[in-house]
Amino acid sequence: MKKQLSISTRLVIGVSLVALLAVALFAGLSLYNTQRLFSQYLTRHKRGQQANLAQILSAYYQENGSFRGLAFSLPTPRGGMGRGPRAMGPSEYHIIIADEADLVIYDSGGNQLGLKVPEKIARLGTPIEARGQKVGTVLLSRPGQGAVLKIEEDFRSSVWRLTALAALGSVLLAVFVSQALARRIISPLSSLSQAAERMATDQNLSLGLPLGGDDEIAALARSFNTLFARLAQSQQLRQNLLADLAHELRTPVSIIQSQLEAVGSENTQLSPKEIASLYDEVLRLGRLLEDLRTLAVAEAGEISLQASSLSLKKLGAQLETNFRPLAEVNQVELEFLIQGDQALSLYADPDRLRQILYNLLGNAFAHTPPGGKVELTAKEKQGKIQLIISDTGPGIPPEDLPLIFSRYWRGKNKKKDGLGLGLAISRALARASGGELVAQNRPGGGAQFILTLPKE
Repeated sequence: MKKQLSISTRLVIGVSLVALLAVALFAGLSLYNTQRLFSQYLTRHKRGQQANLAQILSAYYQENGSFRGLAFSLPTPRGGMGRGPRAMGPSEYHIIIADEADLVIYDSGGNQLGLKVPEKIARLGTPIEARGQKVGTVLLSRPGQGAVLKIEEDFRSSVWRLTALAALGSVLLAVFVSQALARRIISPLSSLSQAAERMATDQNLSLGLPLGGDDEIAALARSFNTLFARLAQSQQLRQNLLADLAHELRTPVSIIQSQLEAVGSENTQLSPKEIASLYDEVLRLGRLLEDLRTLAVAEAGEISLQASSLSLKKLGAQLETNFRPLAEVNQVELEFLIQGDQALSLYADPDRLRQILYNLLGNAFAHTPPGGKVELTAKEKQGKIQLIISDTGPGIPPEDLPLIFSRYWRGKNKKKDGLGLGLAISRALARASGGELVAQNRPGGGAQFILTLPKE
């Protein structure tokens, strides 16, 4: 298997390539723009020289009445009268002078004398005027070799040298910066990796990862520590489960075992009371197994639901009828309210919905002292139906709020009946029904469970 480069090496290479590409792009754009501006400058310079020469030639024509003798005393843009065609300096510009019929009467290169200047090229020249009339045209062009090209060549060479130096300096700077940045990033990540490896080796989730600063790596360490804390809690819950299951199963199994052993050894018959006791223990085991099965199937999303439209008014009347005796026994006031439209209905499985509500109402009555109140409120919110079960009990400890829907969670009240599966089953059934179940404390005291389900 091919070994991959380290993060540090990849970071250095990546930053260096980005820097090199940025310099290349900037250099290309700069060179293009500079060359364009330089060409514009040369064009303006040529036109200026051409216009200056046209004025001198116009004065020559007015003085002599023609261009005769021009080749021996050609005026130059630098002023004064020259001596021969070289007075202009062939190394600077190639000079062509045509008469009013665009016939070449002077060519510093000596190749086009007597030829007619094409109209397209003649338009690039500067007219020579004398006494208000056009008497000729002067054209300047850049020679194949000369001072102008030498200046341009030197200029390009200097730009390329500066570009190369800038690219080299940028790459070196990018390597230095990326290495420093890589060390700053990799060092804390290595510390986190080593700490996580120690935790995995020692199987001690309470060690935690080192924290430092407020950057993203510190946030990552805090997230890992939160995850490890949750894993530690889950581990503790599993240990508690084993202990609770052993305790919950030991008692009924021991009772059943002892009764059956007595029947087998003494050859006696069980009394109706003893049979009823055995039946209660079997029912207890059955309920425990059914709760575990329901929770597993609901969380796996494989539970069978027979959803239908349910009237909230009828549902409230049924719940009030069923829980009124319990409310009277516990000396607790029970009230059912429908906010808004009295004809509201929801879409859910009736049996599973009653299982959720019976569990929530049972918990509310169990935690509400005599003289308190349990209230079930139904309302529509954002296109869904909310069923809110509130009580006036002591409420839920803040540290228990994130955990009350966990399996086997019973808080500090370990003597309470059951294994703490009721709320976990209720939330799993609510989610399987396309809804949600959350818990919170009321501002005035007491707990509040909010069951949200789809509207019909």
